[in-house]
Amino acid sequence: MKPGVGVSPDKIATDELCAMLPIEEERDRLEREQMQFPRN
Repeated sequence: MKPGVGVSPDKIATDELCAMLPIEEERDRLEREQMQFPRN
């Protein structure tokens, strides 16, 4: 981050949330697939 550039905590939290959503969606999709097609 450059000195003198202000970033609010709200902006950081929003960016983190936006980054986490696709990861959570992918994890949910994998869990659903594992339930449908167990490896046993």
